[in-house]
Amino acid sequence: PVLLLRDDTLGTIRAYDRRIDNDLFVRLKPYSNSKKPLAVYSDDSTNSLWNRNITAIDGGPEVKGKKLTRLPVEQDLYWGVMKYWYPNLQLYQPRAE
Repeated sequence: PVLLLRDDTLGTIRAYDRRIDNDLFVRLKPYSNSKKPLAVYSDDSTNSLWNRNITAIDGGPEVKGKKLTRLPVEQDLYWGVMKYWYPNLQLYQPRAE
């Protein structure tokens, strides 16, 4: 499981491994609370709060202080090249509303 984020300022994509200690997975979603201004993501399964650096700043001892592992990302790859190396690759395009 991978978490993909687009950097607001640079527009680049960042990827993180969602596993913590190989057996615990987090599913981060946007979070906003004026009492905890550093928390920008939350995870319901671990009842934890995460900052912009993808580090748990609040939660139980199994999570608090943990940082998700960043994964390498290659941007600007051509579709034809990717499809050649990954024949089962599918392009996802959201429906226009």
